[in-house]
Amino acid sequence: MQEPGHAEDAPSDLPLSRPASVALIVASSTATALAVLTSPWGSIFFLDDLFTRAAIVAPIVAGLLVGALQTAAFGARLTLVTVAATTALASCTLLLAYPAVMHLLGVALGTALASSGRHLPAVRRGAALLLASITLGALAYGIPVLTAPEPPLVDLVEGSGHPTVVLEPGTRAPEIIDPVTGVLVDVGGCLGLASRDGGTERHRLVFWPESTEVRTEPFVVSWEGRTYGLGDRLTIRAAVLERREGDHVHYADELPDGCEPFDILMT
Repeated sequence: MQEPGHAEDAPSDLPLSRPASVALIVASSTATALAVLTSPWGSIFFLDDLFTRAAIVAPIVAGLLVGALQTAAFGARLTLVTVAATTALASCTLLLAYPAVMHLLGVALGTALASSGRHLPAVRRGAALLLASITLGALAYGIPVLTAPEPPLVDLVEGSGHPTVVLEPGTRAPEIIDPVTGVLVDVGGCLGLASRDGGTERHRLVFWPESTEVRTEPFVVSWEGRTYGLGDRLTIRAAVLERREGDHVHYADELPDGCEPFDILMT
């Protein structure tokens, strides 16, 4: 005799055939995790400089809701086994390991909430239908984000006879930036900073915040409420990206050839 809490695992009670049930579980989990990953709360953890608490909460909450519906429709055992197997496959890509594992944690919580008692056939069918709707909605959200053309990594503000100013929309985590003091100079055709490091003068290209304003006559940049021109001395807070011979940095293809080899100060 089956325990009441496990009666929903009987194949005859499933609203779809077992292969179709597994397919819907995989599709709903994959689509939901994808939608969260491509949302403003998505994260791949170890490559995310701005990792926040929302990157923990969002995939777990989404997994909880989907897991509860999966359990209501198909039972706890089939849900957990299928989602765990899907997570293991997704984790092989490494980049998807974090969102997949966080989704599995959410599903486990949802399964725990929805696994008590026997669900009526009407409830099972309704949960399966809602899962299919969520899957389509999640795909409709996530796929356009994934397939959208990649925006430029940097914006170049060019002016005849003046250094090119490189603007970059990224934001650095506070713990990886340090103050750097130097003089604004032309670095291989781009606006950079000349600073002294242990008695040696170093020229480095500056990636300015996207909000920086540039004027050409005369050539100045306006940043954090102040205006600077070539030869002016200033202090910026930046993360240093050092270039080594033979390195290929993904920004390189978008930079002018003359300033591509220099180290970069990323504000």
